[in-house]
Amino acid sequence: MTAPIGAIVAGGEAMRFGGAPKGLRRVGGDRIIDRVAAALGATTSELIIVSNAPEATHWIPAFPHMATYDPNAAAWSAFTRR
Repeated sequence: MTAPIGAIVAGGEAMRFGGAPKGLRRVGGDRIIDRVAAALGATTSELIIVSNAPEATHWIPAFPHMATYDPNAAAWSAFTRR
């Protein structure tokens, strides 16, 4: 059986975080997004980042980035293109 694809959903405006992406905050010295990528990478065949943030392509350059069709849509709408 093929391992599933892991998706790091990093959408939203981070309004409660002052507009800064929560995944880029550090916990114990590591960015949250890196911790999530490590956990997903251990059990998936591929990782993608789903975000409408233009800078998301630079968060983890080794992983493909997918944006939603509509910035007001739910993050899962990005998967309809796959």
